[in-house]
Amino acid sequence: MTHARSYVSPRDLAAAVDVSESSLKRWADGGLLRVNRTAGGHRRIPISEAIRFVRETKLRLVDPAKIGLPDIGPPSPGIEAPGAAELEALFCDHCGSEAARRLIRAYLSGISVAELCDGPIRESLRRLGELYLHHADGIAIEHGAVDACSMALNSIRNMSAPPAGAPVAVGGAVEDDPYLLPTLSVAVVLEEIGFRAINLGPATPLGAVQSTLRREHGRLAWRSFGLDLSRADLDREIAGMQEAAALCGCDVALGGRATVFSPRIQDRLHAFSSLAELSGFARGILVSETSSAAAKR
Repeated sequence: MTHARSYVSPRDLAAAVDVSESSLKRWADGGLLRVNRTAGGHRRIPISEAIRFVRETKLRLVDPAKIGLPDIGPPSPGIEAPGAAELEALFCDHCGSEAARRLIRAYLSGISVAELCDGPIRESLRRLGELYLHHADGIAIEHGAVDACSMALNSIRNMSAPPAGAPVAVGGAVEDDPYLLPTLSVAVVLEEIGFRAINLGPATPLGAVQSTLRREHGRLAWRSFGLDLSRADLDREIAGMQEAAALCGCDVALGGRATVFSPRIQDRLHAFSSLAELSGFARGILVSETSSAAAKR
């Protein structure tokens, strides 16, 4: 569920949302929609800008193919995030592709990635995590659900294009943590709001995060804890991320089961219990970075 196009014409975007091309050009001329000009003077709209416009204006996307997006099903007014029970039923019926389409539709209607991940995705997967205890197909259903959610999140991520000079965020799950969805979710949330996220994935050694932060001049780092660590391993993680924060001048976001370590958090380390909290904190960093850049000019 990806798209290969980088730009779209006003005509195609107008067809995608079922408005006149003249209306779309008028919105562009009024500054509501950012467009680029070709050497011949023709308007071209970056895909990421087209998607931002659709989400913020709540326009109905009647023909996604016109802007290079996958088939996400028929449009309907008042789209809401699918409920956890709805997703769970789709996963149990082995309808992961339909679940992914509904998540993408919800995102395009203006619902944030954090809202989707903190709500229906998290709760449906929590329920499925216990399915193997009384269902012979429980593990297969759970793994299919994770794959469907990953497909939806990667598709959403492909719709984003961090602006030039965007601050860099680097992260991954702690060593021996095999869960890929939590750290992917963080990356997609951060790219949605304007970071360039480098997701090192599950089971990432601490040294890999530290070296990538230094090389990429990261402004924010994250560590996802899907496993309960021993006190010694937890203290080693915290000390290593504190060292990285001091060396790189970055902030560090920690989340997952180990948020119980919050009494030991200090300096530039921050523990979060939800992606919504992380999103709000990261937006504050972006505002600070923008203000600093403006002051230097």
